[in-house]
Amino acid sequence: MAGGPILVLDDDVEIVRLITRVLEHDRRRVVAFTDAREALEAARREAPALVFADLMMPRMDGEAFGLALRADLREATPPLVFVTASLARREVAERCGAVATVEKPFEVQDILDLAARFIG
Repeated sequence: MAGGPILVLDDDVEIVRLITRVLEHDRRRVVAFTDAREALEAARREAPALVFADLMMPRMDGEAFGLALRADLREATPPLVFVTASLARREVAERCGAVATVEKPFEVQDILDLAARFIG
């Protein structure tokens, strides 16, 4: 994969493991986090090609993460996909400039299709 890694963020370690395994099996480089602040710092360093993030997380929720990502990376902001059970996912996605949402529980093929769609 050319460019940066795919960044995966969810406070549920099992979701992080699942998405990471699926993407790595598809020969994609992944950096994974359970803490949004750590993920934001990594995004500043790593210049991810795509971000999958949950909305409902402690300390910093997905909306705050998405807004901070846009503010920090500006034109270099990677496509952001929210993977969440939140009923407000579409409204938050619009405010944060997310390119897509995936409802939990999700099909792993949805993750692969989005990776192919946004980064090839």
